[in-house]
Amino acid sequence: MTVVAKSSHSLASDPYHAGIELGTALAELRPELVSLFAAVAHARNPELLEGLYDALGTRDAIVAGNSGDGYFVPEQASNLGVAALGLSTQGAARFHVASASNLQAEPE
Repeated sequence: MTVVAKSSHSLASDPYHAGIELGTALAELRPELVSLFAAVAHARNPELLEGLYDALGTRDAIVAGNSGDGYFVPEQASNLGVAALGLSTQGAARFHVASASNLQAEPE
């Protein structure tokens, strides 16, 4: 199985515009999974995801992350803006999101 990865980042102050920049950069990859690393100003703003999905042209990609502490990319580290890593297996793998709460050290 081949996994193709591509990263992008944006310093756009408007979350929707930042999402558009990221999605445009990743769209050709057709990512199945996108990991976001965003600064506080973008981390909880749903417009970031709207812009990302709009530029990707699909809502099929799973988007996870959105740390709120900024990001590190080869060119820079920033506490403003957002970075994304897109992964694609061209359909060879499926990604799923799961959530659990009230976990115990020794589950029954």
